[in-house]
Amino acid sequence: MKPLVHLRVRIVGVLAVALIIATCKGDAGAAGPTGPMGAIGAAGAPGAAGATGPAGVVWKGVSFSFAAPGAVGTTVNAATLTFTAPSAGFVWVEASGYCNVTQGPASAQASLGWTTTSAGTPTIPNSAFIHSAVLSEAAAGTQIPYGVSGVFSVATGANSLYLTLHNWSAGVNDCSGTGILIFSSSLLPLASTNAGALSTAGVRVP
Repeated sequence: MKPLVHLRVRIVGVLAVALIIATCKGDAGAAGPTGPMGAIGAAGAPGAAGATGPAGVVWKGVSFSFAAPGAVGTTVNAATLTFTAPSAGFVWVEASGYCNVTQGPASAQASLGWTTTSAGTPTIPNSAFIHSAVLSEAAAGTQIPYGVSGVFSVATGANSLYLTLHNWSAGVNDCSGTGILIFSSSLLPLASTNAGALSTAGVRVP
């Protein structure tokens, strides 16, 4: 039986040595060379859309012919500019043209101006006064030119501005002209030498 015991002892010894060798670690070897770059992955989903920028400058025009005034002392609309503002902002509006007047015992007088109220009374500086001296008029009448402009604040959406004609005296037959409106989301700052200011209603005043 002794040979069998010795064999077992040897087998156990060999296994123990093998286990020690398996569990022992030597020093780390040098790093190998960098491998080739892998394939580029699929593109990700697009990001959310950014906020919409402010509206740029837009404009609109209107023409009118032979707008007759009302009775002396009354105001009528010579033209109406209705527009849709893309955002809150400001508009500069201008009108120029002429009025037909006839010679009479007194000078013919009228005023035209831009307002936010239909048939409203325009205020300086959004109005122009038309005055014809009797001595300068031809017997058949004459044409008196005018020009008027103003700045107004507007809200987003539908807006209307009115070029009103106020009749101060007899002799003004009719007025014709062209109006132009330009919208901007902001105003340039006033220069320090400009005594004007922007009223709470959005109308530039002296």
